[in-house]
Amino acid sequence: MVDAVAFAALPAVDDAYRTDGTGVLVGHSLGGLFTLYAFVQRPSPFSGFFAFSPSVWVGNEQILNELKHRAPGPNPLASSLFLSLGEAEDNEMLEGFEAVEEILGFSYFREYGLPVVIGRFFNTVGPGQSARYGMVIPRLVRQAV
Repeated sequence: MVDAVAFAALPAVDDAYRTDGTGVLVGHSLGGLFTLYAFVQRPSPFSGFFAFSPSVWVGNEQILNELKHRAPGPNPLASSLFLSLGEAEDNEMLEGFEAVEEILGFSYFREYGLPVVIGRFFNTVGPGQSARYGMVIPRLVRQAV
């Protein structure tokens, strides 16, 4: 499936729209899980990955094994991964999310000696905004890329 997106969908988008060739994959829930699978694929046409509330628990948490065995992988610093989890997620979602953070953090520390900081941001909604305000994530993505 990652190949279908990378080698069929991306070229179609590049042909139909003016792009700069930068591939960024964004997914939420099951799409976030897909984004994590794409992150461990090498080589990857994507330079950035955004996984919002990834459903790590799906498939008996198989993605955790993939991350343990394949992260960081060759040339890991050529891509960036942003993870976030919604505040209303249940404990099952939170446990899987924290496992992903720890696996990736320890993998990069062991392999490259890189200092790893896991930041947990709360209350990212600004003054005068409600928690349903839809512009927070698009602005965050635009600034991060």
